[in-house]
Amino acid sequence: MKYKITLLTILVISICLCAFGFWVDSDPRNPNVMTTVFEFVIMIILVFVILTGLNFATTFTFKKVKQWVS
Repeated sequence: MKYKITLLTILVISICLCAFGFWVDSDPRNPNVMTTVFEFVIMIILVFVILTGLNFATTFTFKKVKQWVS
C-alpha cells in the first residue's frame, strides 16, 4: 500500500492527541467504562479523518502547484 506509513503516522498522532485531550479534560468522569471507551474511539476516528483529509488535500494541492509551475 502506497500510503501505509503516512496513515500509520496519522493514526499515532490521532491517538496521542486524543489521549492528551482525555487527560486534560476537566469534565467529571462517567462511571460507565464502555461510554468512556466509546467516546475515546469516536474521537480517534474523528481526528484521524480530519487529519487524513488535510494531509491528502495539501498533498494534492502541492502536486498540482508543482505541475503548474513546471
